[in-house]
Amino acid sequence: DERKLAVFDIMTEGKYLSNFMFKKTAELLGLPTVKEIYNGPFILDKIKELIKGNSKMVPEQKIIEGAVIKSLLEESSYIGRKVLKLINDEYLLKKNNSDFH
Repeated sequence: DERKLAVFDIMTEGKYLSNFMFKKTAELLGLPTVKEIYNGPFILDKIKELIKGNSKMVPEQKIIEGAVIKSLLEESSYIGRKVLKLINDEYLLKKNNSDFH
C-alpha cells in the first residue's frame, strides 16, 4: 500500500517549464521524475512499442501503464497545451485498471 511520487511536469508562476528546465529544476529540488523512455520525433508506432511489457519504474508491475508525451519546448495550440498521455491497451484491458488510480 506504499505510494511514491514521480513528477513529469513543473509549473511555476502559471507556466510549465520546458523539458530542459523541468529536468534541471527537479534535480535541483531533489524531486524524483518519471523515467524518460524516448527522446526524439513523434512516431506513434515506436512509442506504442515502448509502452509494452513491464513497468519501467516498477518492474514488478507486470504491465506498463503508458507514457506521457511532451514537446521539448513548451507549446500550446488553439485547444490548449500540447501534452498527452498514451495509455497501454493491455493496461486498460486488465481488470480494475484505469487512468484514475
